[in-house]
Amino acid sequence: MKKLIFVLVVLTSLNGCAEMQERIAKRNQARLEAQCSSYGYTPGTDPFANCMMQVDQNTHQRNVETLRNLQQQNAALFQNNQQNQQVAPMPYLRAPVTTNCTGYGNTLTCTTR
Repeated sequence: MKKLIFVLVVLTSLNGCAEMQERIAKRNQARLEAQCSSYGYTPGTDPFANCMMQVDQNTHQRNVETLRNLQQQNAALFQNNQQNQQVAPMPYLRAPVTTNCTGYGNTLTCTTR
């Protein structure tokens, strides 16, 4: 019974993913059609299909470039963060300093070691 419930849950999840992908594809198709129609192309013609293909390729190329730029920015931020997290070396500790002063009349003499 548990296996059956698990399979149903998985299938329902996969069906939801497929439906979402289908909605995204339809939305993209509508966007491409609207854009090419706004350029004056007539739906169902070869120039219209070529326009849709070109707009889709241009969008894909911009997305690739945007992703590449984001990856480079992320790498630079990561590297900067790594540099900022490096532990600074401890300064050398000096031996304790001792000062001795002696006075004789109006004269004060001090020595430091």
